[in-house]
Amino acid sequence: MWASKTCYSKLHGADCLRKSQYAVSINGTAFAKHFLNFCHDKQISALVYIGSNDSCLKKIAEDNAFKIAAYEYMPSHSEASHFDLISLDTRQAKTAKAKIVNIWGNQEYVTTCFNVLEHIDIEDIPSAIFNLFDVSNDFLIVSIFTRPGGHGNSPHSTILPISTWKHLFEIVGFEVLDDKFVNEGQDVVTTQNDDPSSLLVTQWTKADIFRNRSAEEPNYLLLRKVNSSDRLWAREEIDRVLDIAYRKIKRTQFIMPQSEIIGFNIHHIQDFFNIRPLLDVIDRKACIVLLREGVLKNDEEQLVTGFFFRCGVMLVKYKQVAEINWRELMINTLISAAVNHALSSQIVEAAKLNGVRTILLQHGIWIEAMRDRQISFSSDYVLSWGREHETFF
Repeated sequence: MWASKTCYSKLHGADCLRKSQYAVSINGTAFAKHFLNFCHDKQISALVYIGSNDSCLKKIAEDNAFKIAAYEYMPSHSEASHFDLISLDTRQAKTAKAKIVNIWGNQEYVTTCFNVLEHIDIEDIPSAIFNLFDVSNDFLIVSIFTRPGGHGNSPHSTILPISTWKHLFEIVGFEVLDDKFVNEGQDVVTTQNDDPSSLLVTQWTKADIFRNRSAEEPNYLLLRKVNSSDRLWAREEIDRVLDIAYRKIKRTQFIMPQSEIIGFNIHHIQDFFNIRPLLDVIDRKACIVLLREGVLKNDEEQLVTGFFFRCGVMLVKYKQVAEINWRELMINTLISAAVNHALSSQIVEAAKLNGVRTILLQHGIWIEAMRDRQISFSSDYVLSWGREHETFF
């Protein structure tokens, strides 16, 4: 799978789940009041919940004599039934619904999906919403975080404003009945968080990109199925809204050698930004990231570490170049982006001594500003931005 996509076995492993500080925590009193009032008004006494962290909701339902069907969405960690929420084949969701109908008959039920959607890779969002549509009866309640998670945002794959989430559900065929189904008893993250593992959360809160700093999270949306959109059109429309269609086009233009292992040399945050687009066309098993400890700011290192953990890409941290076991890593090509950095040149020279092809992506070299400067490169090859820059090098 692509190196830029979420590796769900990593993301939902026991260790990651234990570390996550921002899993949905239902305030039993506040949520129970709204949930039970809604179910009473709609004469609903059955629940289908999808997720791995809904024990509080399950207790609320059990205490009020609800019929319950529990589904793990991936991977299965318990005795609950399971279907793949991101599967392109929606027959699993339809089969799950058929089983529910076979047991409960035509009884009305509500579907919930908590602590799930922000963990879904952005490329899998269309499939997830389609499957939620197919497994639901009339009503669906979802929880959504619109901010990063702790530990370098390793848990949250997709961060979108709530307005975009609402639009995506509407594209598929849902109507948003209430975008604040429960708006009490949740968390409000402050800008004075001293937790070193949550630097990205604090920075995000300070920046307030979505202008929702004071809003409590998670957001709970109450949705109703109104009509099923044409799936081909809906998928293309969601890809357009999320601006991810270009990735599929990129992948048709690149054929990577099956045996090639590519190493990425990171000594500056700009290195990460330069190599990020390449990860859309490289298999996660075919790349290794080398990150020298201490060269990035704390929040930048959390960002980089969290991203590669979430995507299942091998990340090697080191302090001295001599620590790198080139024979064990079997890197064929090392790609760098930083220039005029002595520390970065060290690892390039070490790679060449170990028979590794080295490539520099042009970065930070401006012809107009550097015509009178002597520039030397450690890498075997320099990939320039265009013909003008090629002749300069």
